[in-house]
Amino acid sequence: MARYRLKLDENLGAGVAERLRGTGHDVHTALDEGLDGRPDAEVWAACCTEDRFLITLDTDFGDIRAFDASQGPGIFLLRGLDQSTRRLADLAARVPGHLDLSGARGRLWIVTDLKIRAR
Repeated sequence: MARYRLKLDENLGAGVAERLRGTGHDVHTALDEGLDGRPDAEVWAACCTEDRFLITLDTDFGDIRAFDASQGPGIFLLRGLDQSTRRLADLAARVPGHLDLSGARGRLWIVTDLKIRAR
């Protein structure tokens, strides 16, 4: 499995980061970088500068008028029915596990319990 560069938004906990790191991915978190409470535009700018896919629960990143995923690495918006750490970790792990992220670049992806779709 390929190793990917990911950034977790502040709404995803340490358990999600550890799960992804445990599968070999290079994971940074908004919390570790002092981006918690910062405007979404700053978080996205950090992702673009660092060339890291953003994984988030924040539906604001789903607004393609405000955040153009084609101008950066890509955005994965998690929309699970269960918001427990374990379930969110499962959803986040689906991203690199089910997609060739080289083909996912520059797109907004909606990740649900049933499917992954691009916008």
